[in-house]
Amino acid sequence: MKRKFNADPLNILGAVLVLLLAFTVIVTVFLLVGYNRFVPAPREDMTTAADGSSFAEPTDAITTSPVTSGESTKKPDDQLSDTSRETENVSSAPGTSLQPTPTSPEETTKSPDTTAPADKEKKTVAFTFDDGPHATYTLELLKVLEKYNVKATFFVLGTNLKKQSRIDALKMTVAAGHEIGNHSYSHPTVLNISADEFIADVEKGSNAIYEACGVRPSIIRTPGGKFSTELLEKIKYPIIHWTVDTRDWEHNDPEKCLETLKKQVVDGAVILMHDRKSNTARSVELMIEWLLENDYQITTVSELMELKGTELVAGKVYYSSSIFKPKN
Repeated sequence: MKRKFNADPLNILGAVLVLLLAFTVIVTVFLLVGYNRFVPAPREDMTTAADGSSFAEPTDAITTSPVTSGESTKKPDDQLSDTSRETENVSSAPGTSLQPTPTSPEETTKSPDTTAPADKEKKTVAFTFDDGPHATYTLELLKVLEKYNVKATFFVLGTNLKKQSRIDALKMTVAAGHEIGNHSYSHPTVLNISADEFIADVEKGSNAIYEACGVRPSIIRTPGGKFSTELLEKIKYPIIHWTVDTRDWEHNDPEKCLETLKKQVVDGAVILMHDRKSNTARSVELMIEWLLENDYQITTVSELMELKGTELVAGKVYYSSSIFKPKN
């Protein structure tokens, strides 16, 4: 004989209370265990493209151990705004600390200079690094430059200075005595906008750099090295191009960078690289060692020009200390 279901309201109310109690216990356990174990934290390496969309590269953890296999990007430097930037979520080599020590703009404005006096008669080149600062790769690079007592010029993107980690990297770069140049704020495609629009972007970049580290750049590098006659007529800064293009943005291979340097370097050369690549530090170390072995000295861009008696003039494009495009 079947038992008749008891629809007593008190029984129903009791069942509902039991269910509510069970739900409360589940929610409490969820909160105690930790929300972050179930829901991934927001990605910090997301970048906004020129069209307003967001993107990021896959975030496989890497170390600073030398890697010689080529990593490839699909687009050149002048299309950086349409490419993914490498993530800052990387790990350092064992025993190596890459955490910056924040300094105030007042402390970084006067940068210490520990380099030996440069020799005017000696072969001289300048390393330049575009698209930084990067919270990890710039710091790796600074360690290599310090190891060899080398000063370089960093062409900074203003849009990169939204994160404190990158601001700290810039402050450390200034404190180490390196030269800071302006690579614009948003890395626009220069020939797709007017000269006035690009100049406004440059000034926005200059302000961002100054606010971050207390230094206002006196030289610029246009994205992709592009410029127009109108821009040369209006720009109030010297434009630094390059002699040696390592194409590190394309292959990220230290050996290829070194081979390109050997083929293209001359006295007075300006070397183009990027401090947003995972193998930049290793590439630069190989290149510095070769240059020193072959009796080159390495300086900043401004010191190179001064040593070679080349005046930096607004509206001129400098490919090296001896090759430049006069202002029209």
